[in-house]
Amino acid sequence: NVEGASVRVYFKGLVSEETVRGEKVLLAGIGVAVCDLTDNLIFEVSKSVVGNGTSKIVVELKALIEAFNAVIALDLTRVSYYGDYYPLFQFLSGIWPAKQPKIGMLVNQVNLLQRKFEYCSPRLVARHDLKFALKLARDAIVSQSNRPAESSSVNSLNETCVICLEDTDHSQIFSVDACQHMYCFSCMKQQVEVKLLHGMVPKCPHEGCKNELLIDSCRKFLTSKLIETCNKQQS
Repeated sequence: NVEGASVRVYFKGLVSEETVRGEKVLLAGIGVAVCDLTDNLIFEVSKSVVGNGTSKIVVELKALIEAFNAVIALDLTRVSYYGDYYPLFQFLSGIWPAKQPKIGMLVNQVNLLQRKFEYCSPRLVARHDLKFALKLARDAIVSQSNRPAESSSVNSLNETCVICLEDTDHSQIFSVDACQHMYCFSCMKQQVEVKLLHGMVPKCPHEGCKNELLIDSCRKFLTSKLIETCNKQQS
């Protein structure tokens, strides 16, 4: 019963073969649109998926995790979520067992997140119903294909962000000063944006952690406009 929801969430994980600097590569992107019940946009996410998790089911599951984290960050507890990838719903319902460890881990994370909601209802829809989320995912892929080549001489160390489960370069990982909980810049930026959008002081996203974020530390991933807004919230 969609009337039981307070928001609708449209999500899409997209994998596409692109030509980058003359070579064919697989790139992946996530698109999420959080809307009210009349489909007015509340919040959006367009995010690249990096690392080796570029199978379609993995990217779709990561998109749904990103969607649920966005809704939780908005302090909303009643949601209907819309996707077009049939296998995802089969895995989540338990009809299809997750034989690969990574898929099993992602399915478990989705199920844990669902328990945080008072109401959470899935909707399998046609792709044309996900037009905006699909565009956001596509935009994330385009941004990757246009990214300048990285120096092959630099051996970067990767860390796994516990929010998005992506392998991220250590230089793009943020550690909260007071508690040392660590997350990627992209997830932290989204966390801060959502809190500021609702007039709240940004805090560490770790469940149960009350430590506020220090503005000086957040300069690594925030725009000057967000820093200014954050300073006003904390003053």
